[in-house]
Amino acid sequence: MPKSNGTAKPSKKNNDSPQRKRPAGKEAPSPPKRKVDIADAMHFWTPEGEGTRTVLTHLLRLIGSSSLPLSTLKNSEFKSLLKTLNSNFHLDPNSFEKTVVRQCYDECVGKMKMLISEANSVSIHVAVSFSPEETCSFLTVTARFITPSTVTPRDVILGTAILKRKVASDDGQITKDVEILLKEYLSRFNIAETKIVTVVLDEAIGVLPSGSFPEVPSGPCFAEVLEQEVMVGLYSFPGLQTVIESLKTIVRKAREVGNDTLRVKELPEKCLSPNAPIRWVHLFEMFKQIQDNKNEVHGLALQNSTYPQLRVPEDWKLINNALGVLGPIKEATKGMQGGCGMSLSTVLPTIDALKNCIINSHGENGLRGIIDKVEGRMNKVLETPYGHKLELAALLDPRYKTKRLEYDQEKKKLIVDQLSDTDIIHVQSGSTDSANKEISTALEKELDDYCSTPEMPSCDPYTFWREDGRFPLLKKQALKYLCHAGILEEQFYPAIVGTDLLKQVSENTAEMLLFLCANQHLCTI
Repeated sequence: MPKSNGTAKPSKKNNDSPQRKRPAGKEAPSPPKRKVDIADAMHFWTPEGEGTRTVLTHLLRLIGSSSLPLSTLKNSEFKSLLKTLNSNFHLDPNSFEKTVVRQCYDECVGKMKMLISEANSVSIHVAVSFSPEETCSFLTVTARFITPSTVTPRDVILGTAILKRKVASDDGQITKDVEILLKEYLSRFNIAETKIVTVVLDEAIGVLPSGSFPEVPSGPCFAEVLEQEVMVGLYSFPGLQTVIESLKTIVRKAREVGNDTLRVKELPEKCLSPNAPIRWVHLFEMFKQIQDNKNEVHGLALQNSTYPQLRVPEDWKLINNALGVLGPIKEATKGMQGGCGMSLSTVLPTIDALKNCIINSHGENGLRGIIDKVEGRMNKVLETPYGHKLELAALLDPRYKTKRLEYDQEKKKLIVDQLSDTDIIHVQSGSTDSANKEISTALEKELDDYCSTPEMPSCDPYTFWREDGRFPLLKKQALKYLCHAGILEEQFYPAIVGTDLLKQVSENTAEMLLFLCANQHLCTI
């Protein structure tokens, strides 16, 4: 696991040599062009240095996403292309891995620390993905928080650790590995344990060792629970896996020839690799687009023998059955998709919506079995401290409010007690009991006023809490409970890309490149 060396020091500027008087009639010689080493360019903020930095940023993104092999840096034609893009750009492939990646990593760590330091609360998510051969495991730790000044949700990848084995919840070592990893990242990014609201864990990890974070409730990632049960249900359809691989080939070829009808823009490129994992939501988009353009699929197969020929009607029946399962689930989970993203607040309302979709669809095509399993797993969670966080989060989301619970006097007292059991009451050490009681009374009044107004199903909860100034005490708690706690769109990304990187660079460099590629878009904030 890479260790941060702190922010790289700015390079020293060369002093210009004293100018001499030139003989009359002679032109001054052109000053030699200064070659700017990539490492020097890290803090070279002149216009030409900024251009160098732009080239460097794109290089790191291409290498870190496994789109560009590191060996390309030694290609003379590639270096000539870079020189054309920026005449001051001097590339030393030998120092790239040892010097440049490290400096970029340290600088990016510094910027992410500044972003996280602004947050009052952080939710930690630990995801696991596996290499295609299942010889390596990739543990990705994400900090999810809301920037208070703008009420903007953010995800920062704290790092991806590479383990040379496949982990499972019955692996006694994995929980220890995760505990060590979390403490290392919390220290590196200056995240106090008192800031952490929840720790969300993939099922392969199980539970954290007792005593590791005693005050922090942990629980499963709902989106991952749903993902697992949906995929298990889909793959129970005999022959569907073969159809999926055939459709991937069709989409790949459509992209190669620029066929917009069948290229499925929502589907990440890496998911199109043979046997690469693909999320159910992307499967839905692929199935639907292929079905909507059935005639074109047939036509392409007749024109070009390299296109897979779907069997008729068996394959199309499988696609229809899969859409019969995925369509209602996609409709029920729309609250956890889109701009607002998946947060703690969406979990319980989404479970309710899933149960309703069984009634509306009559439980056809295996849908009931999938949703029953999801509900059964989450019911166990609701009895835990983590489950109580889910209820409070739904309450503080203006889209749901009291829709998920009965708001009577007894429940109100319980909610106020739970919300008061935080720093909202103990504003500072030494607060008097009377002062605490005043704040508690004010909180209860805000809660009554907030719950007396109807839900706002179409609102953006972050915009609501940023612009509505009527509930300052509740707002502080909302920013805590609305921290993202779902699955990343790129959950499988580290495994797919990291496996390729390990063939080219050291494990330490691969971890740094994964970090840079994931967080570069935040470096300009």
